[in-house]
Amino acid sequence: VFVEVLKEFMRGGGGGGGSGGETFDSILEMLRDPLLPVRAHALMALKKLVVRKHPRVCPPNTARVLGIFEAQLRHEDTYIYLAAVAGMAALGHGFPELVLPRMVHVLVDVTASEHVRANMGEAAVEVCGKMGEMMPHWADELVGTFLRCARDRHACVRASALSNLATVSERLRVALHPWAGQVAECALALVRSDPEAVVRRGAAHLLTLFLRGLGRDVLDVLPRRIKELYRTLRLVEERDVDLTVRHHARVALGELETHMRSFLFPSSTADGTTHYDR
Repeated sequence: VFVEVLKEFMRGGGGGGGSGGETFDSILEMLRDPLLPVRAHALMALKKLVVRKHPRVCPPNTARVLGIFEAQLRHEDTYIYLAAVAGMAALGHGFPELVLPRMVHVLVDVTASEHVRANMGEAAVEVCGKMGEMMPHWADELVGTFLRCARDRHACVRASALSNLATVSERLRVALHPWAGQVAECALALVRSDPEAVVRRGAAHLLTLFLRGLGRDVLDVLPRRIKELYRTLRLVEERDVDLTVRHHARVALGELETHMRSFLFPSSTADGTTHYDR
């Protein structure tokens, strides 16, 4: 499959002349090399061209460059697939509309390696982190995908999805409101009962950043879950066998208590106007 992608790319003009063409052509040749270190180096070199916005990786060749990176994701060698993930992330910074849907496809593909999926999730969050005000545009697809991955059979995929949800939750803030109930339900279920400590740590950390991202709005968005949140976090803090899980639960509990105090004891300004700390 990979060789066919390269052939198509070169037939389409990707391997022709132009500024820096010799270097680009040499990269394509190295990608055919049977030696894995050479191919890994070629992928990283191709990523550097993407970062530099080299004309040979820009439209109309962008989709074909993406195809080169994607074709290497199923390789069993760590250096190869990590270089491919890094290349997709670099390409996603410039062309998120093209790359993010392909990243999501990899994330939910249960036939792909769990390690590739875990690393791809982190890459997707990295791409979205560069989007600034456009990040909420991808909220539904990202949050929905990570929630699905949080129920995966592989612990590393679950833990990665929770970590990514934590990062996204803190950044999205108001855009997270439609998903708040599902995120809370997922995190509470996993922090209570997942057999893997690394997943329970991720769930407790997610609750911390989730509560921090929502701020005092959590009392308006999740009024019926406040008691469950408090009781679960208190129970986990007291009884979980993993000290790191207990620590994260304690921090999340502190976030929740801060919002509760802000609601119950609003501060007042000198002119008598009441306001709430957020």
